[in-house]
Amino acid sequence: MVFDDVLLVDVDREVDAPVVRWRYLTDAGCASSNNNFSLPYGLAPICCPAHARGIRRGAEFTFTISDGRSRQLYGLVKQVGLPTKPEETTVVCILGPRPLYVWFTWILRLVHARLLHDPTKATTVALLNAIRATDGPGALTFTDSFVGDFKTYTFPQHPLGAFGSRSLEPHVLNYRSLTTKLQTPAALLLLVSLLLLEQRVLLVHDEPEVLSGLSQLLLRLLAPFSWKHLLIPVLPPELLHYANAPIPYLLGVPPDEYAELAPKLSNVVAFQLNTGTVQFRRLTADLPTLCDELPLAPATSEVPFSRLASPTTRDTTSALGSFRNDFQHSFTKDPETLEACMNALLFHVFADATQFLRQTPNGYGVDVGAFVAARQATDPPLLLRFVTAVATTPMMANYCADRLQSRGESFHGPFVACTKTKDLSYPSLHRSLQRRGTRAQEYPQVTQLVAGMWNQSERFHVSLADVRPLLDATYHMDHCGIVIDMLWERLGDSNDSTVATALQILVYLMLDGCEIVTEYLRFKESQRNHCRILKRHAFRGIVHGATQLLDFMNSPERLFTIRRSNSTQQWLAKVTFPRQELRPRYALPAFVELHHTIGRFHQPVHSVDLLNLDFDAKKPAAANNDPFDTAMAHPSHWR
Repeated sequence: MVFDDVLLVDVDREVDAPVVRWRYLTDAGCASSNNNFSLPYGLAPICCPAHARGIRRGAEFTFTISDGRSRQLYGLVKQVGLPTKPEETTVVCILGPRPLYVWFTWILRLVHARLLHDPTKATTVALLNAIRATDGPGALTFTDSFVGDFKTYTFPQHPLGAFGSRSLEPHVLNYRSLTTKLQTPAALLLLVSLLLLEQRVLLVHDEPEVLSGLSQLLLRLLAPFSWKHLLIPVLPPELLHYANAPIPYLLGVPPDEYAELAPKLSNVVAFQLNTGTVQFRRLTADLPTLCDELPLAPATSEVPFSRLASPTTRDTTSALGSFRNDFQHSFTKDPETLEACMNALLFHVFADATQFLRQTPNGYGVDVGAFVAARQATDPPLLLRFVTAVATTPMMANYCADRLQSRGESFHGPFVACTKTKDLSYPSLHRSLQRRGTRAQEYPQVTQLVAGMWNQSERFHVSLADVRPLLDATYHMDHCGIVIDMLWERLGDSNDSTVATALQILVYLMLDGCEIVTEYLRFKESQRNHCRILKRHAFRGIVHGATQLLDFMNSPERLFTIRRSNSTQQWLAKVTFPRQELRPRYALPAFVELHHTIGRFHQPVHSVDLLNLDFDAKKPAAANNDPFDTAMAHPSHWR
């Protein structure tokens, strides 16, 4: 089963507390036969941290809790704005038994798009029924009708615990914000090391948005491992006792609540992002880390982040030395490459660990002795000590077991880029992951399809038949992301014909493509407002296309009405895009006109703004035979 339930949560202003307003399993249109799924305690406050104050619309974050029956539930939350309550922020949440975060993201975006177009939730329930009825190994393929004909939706398979492309995520918190809060790369290495060792970690900050965004970014750095323990980005006040649970966790708390918890905490590491310190609260064992400024975590201490920035001698010959240099550069210069840097090291060290997995009476386990012996010849002592500790964790056993169970299945994402190559060295993996910024390398046929729209020189108009292959590609979720990414990049092109063609294609995609196109374009416009800028363009065709896109983004219910009507094809046939004028924007005049416009023959030409000359204005009559008057007739030998 892909998911257990989908629900809408908002804040009840009468009691000033979040409440569940709607559940898929209790809806009259739900086709599921098992509707006895009970919600975990405290789910509504987890979905609406601090009653949704300080959280931007579009924010997405994950959480992991127990359902009270010794089963982990993995959830994804998305902040949305519905047309029925435009002044309030509503939360849509999905719960499932497996960390299928990529699929959860696509499902919630489809749900949000349908709620924007159809507030009655009829099409939303039909979509969830189709997804829930389709469950099997491999990719998820189902058929559903949003408006008009039935379409086949395809969810390609991604590894458990993996996340989607950052280019199509609402950037609630980027990696630059992460590096600003942690101040030094050693602090981030210490934090990631503690998570890989399955320790109890607290993040302390007074902004819920920072806590949820930071937790989401940290989970991305753990690939290929997935965090399957307690995870609550913003811990509600009624669940503060979770911080004393004797299990690994990653929790976010405000400073006031942490001050109340601190005296009771044991075997906990707290990162106070406001004060820039890390507190070790009565640790019971030594913890090896990847941070060579702090190779062993102290039992009880408070260390400022600035102390972790002490200069040390770096080894440039080993994989760890190359990683530390790349990590330092990414942290200070290009934080968006931190994910590729960290993932490359973990893939390099643990990609071949599957061969050391052994069957035990309690399940799977890693033969630590054989694994350490294999790594001893290549790893320096610092890395070897850390790898030995990670090899004994349940996270390592779960990773190897998932790899064994998924043999023969076709995955997508960074996992494929690292496992298909025979060169598992750190530099090779790092280059491979950095090249995969847009995921276009996995689907070259889609890239060629988009690029083929500009094969004809000076093409200013495309028809519906030309765009039909792209319309069909939007129902494949990975293809849709690549198409939107490439078309949105074309809107920043300096060639006006390229911009006009991209706008025409995007209008067609919104009118007759997958409904998730509207959601993606709203993301893109919020990150870089291309359409608002293009509305002030000089050419009518570009202004017309940008205006239509903004109109559909701001009025999704109007777009739904157009798509639901039987005259969609006729409406599309009547869509007109004014053709561009092919004359150059700035045409230099003949020398005679230029000389008359400049006037005074002794005035140097380079001192005049040649791009703002008005050649069509009527020249006034010469006054008093002024020889320097701009309207007088000059002798022929001046010409």
